[in-house]
Amino acid sequence: MLMGSDTTRDDPALRLERASAQLFAWFERHGGPPGDAVHLASAHLLRHAATDEASHAQAARAALHGLLAAELPLALSARAALGEVCLQANEVLGDRIFLDAAHSLCEAMVHAASAGEAEATCLRAVPGRMLPVHHANLQAAALLARVGLRVGERSFVALARRATAFALAHQRPDGSWLHGEVPPLRWVDRFHAGARVSSLLELTVCEMHPALPAALARALRHLVQLHFDAHDVPRATLRAEEPGECDLLAVAEAITALARAASA
Repeated sequence: MLMGSDTTRDDPALRLERASAQLFAWFERHGGPPGDAVHLASAHLLRHAATDEASHAQAARAALHGLLAAELPLALSARAALGEVCLQANEVLGDRIFLDAAHSLCEAMVHAASAGEAEATCLRAVPGRMLPVHHANLQAAALLARVGLRVGERSFVALARRATAFALAHQRPDGSWLHGEVPPLRWVDRFHAGARVSSLLELTVCEMHPALPAALARALRHLVQLHFDAHDVPRATLRAEEPGECDLLAVAEAITALARAASA
């Protein structure tokens, strides 16, 4: 437990969170797709948690209210990301409306899941199509687990356990995953390594599967090897054969994942 403001200021997890928030905000200003307010809201929430500045709370609320007033995204990963930042807002700001929004997104995920599926289930990445995309499945499972345990929805937790079992059955020995399990998607997914680690961490905390701690350790090792050099400096380049390729979002998600792991 943190004791006193000096300890809080020097805590490595909080320092990483601040660095991550700044990187997310930079990405939003200079490289993010138009209208991508999820990352901006998350950045403001992290910065509010670290600094207690009211302006960041106001900016996060404005971004989230705008997202929730618009048409909800169809893709599972986008819905899971929106639900995650809503849950984050509820935890940081205490606004009940954001927990209710995360609950509604989880209800849609349960409704979209096929009836009579096996114990290991991959949630559909796109409604109506069985596209097994691992990072989307893990993100959705983490949201279902957290919201389900928070509000006592057994159906959310049951579906999260089945989605987790599917993901763990397909992790590669080096801690990575393919993007998906149909031929067009069978390529090693390096971009979402940070997002997967964050999801695995949440699922481990929620005790969704006994094999999660070992899977998380493998994924963390892979993440560090992929996104950080020998001096622990984040890599912006994801492909050694293309040194000019830069993806700040992937690096920001890697930093955020390590910050969450340090906090846990």
